[in-house]
Amino acid sequence: MAANPLPTPESHSLKLKELSLDYLARLVGANVVRRNGDGYLANQSEIDLYRSDPYLEATRALPIVICRACDQICIVITTNHLRRHNLSRETYGDDQHWPGAPLISSVYRKVRSDAGVLRWTPERKNGQSSKMTDHWAGLTPEERGQWITNSKDALNTPEGKQAISEGTKEAYKRPEVKKNLSEGLKNKAWRAKGNEQRREQARKRANEIFKDPEVMERQKVGHAKPETRAKIGDATVRSFEEDPERGKKVSKRKKQWWEEQNRKLAEAERILAQRTPEEMTKAARLIVAAGLELSQTKQYKISFQLFAEQHVRRCAVDNTKKFFRRNRAEIEIEKARLANLSNADRTAAIQAAIDYLARQIPTQLTPAI
Repeated sequence: MAANPLPTPESHSLKLKELSLDYLARLVGANVVRRNGDGYLANQSEIDLYRSDPYLEATRALPIVICRACDQICIVITTNHLRRHNLSRETYGDDQHWPGAPLISSVYRKVRSDAGVLRWTPERKNGQSSKMTDHWAGLTPEERGQWITNSKDALNTPEGKQAISEGTKEAYKRPEVKKNLSEGLKNKAWRAKGNEQRREQARKRANEIFKDPEVMERQKVGHAKPETRAKIGDATVRSFEEDPERGKKVSKRKKQWWEEQNRKLAEAERILAQRTPEEMTKAARLIVAAGLELSQTKQYKISFQLFAEQHVRRCAVDNTKKFFRRNRAEIEIEKARLANLSNADRTAAIQAAIDYLARQIPTQLTPAI
């Protein structure tokens, strides 16, 4: 066939008008008709399918996009095309019309990206870099601050975040990007391996990030997906296959971790043995109160965990309020201590305190408020 269905960086276009109607139908995978030289979907069922599924082009790996308003087969749905339907780029994809519907085909996006790579020769990059450096050097501190603020505001908009997300996803699909990312992570890991200060900084940053309840919730949702769990499992198996010594290293680290846990447990038991039952009860209540307050749990929901000896809910709630009011300073100190622990250690400490309070015999307990 004379027409080439695939675009090239030089042509920047898939010449749909030059394709035969049969070839265009095979390309789209549906019946098509021509009107004024342009291709349109012919079946209403296909039209409804595209309007109901914004990701159908990506699912079918099509090098085109379908205009949801008029069913025209396009490479790029331009602003001028949208004006014919009294729409804009924003209103076309809003909730009242077709949210998530693409405006540009993935093939054309890649072609345009490749063309941009070809245009940006090393000489052009160096020239542009020099211009930007000279421009930045000529700005006053106030102008620099305003420039940074404007850039942050633009990136924090929903449109900016969406554009960054889509660009990152598209970039990570490329084999060369995956390879470079993998090599970069390996080099970073090796650099950090011999740098205890850097490892400590990374650990603190990770702890700060995972204190955010939204981050934890996103991680739980992500790990619950079968495809995510499969990827984690495959990556783990691959890491053990690539490094035969990894099994011994992991076993050694596990052994060291258990030895550290046993040491902490022995130290805690030694300290607890020096306390009276009343002091131990109050300490357990402080841990439970601080831990559950860190997780933003309401006071009335933990009343029976703090005062396991109470059989009347009203009494447990009243004692809980008094406990929080009279021991606020100690609770804040305990919160600061728990906040520095890892999630696993914090959860274990809270659960141990809850179990201790639950084991108390009501007749032998006096409320330590």
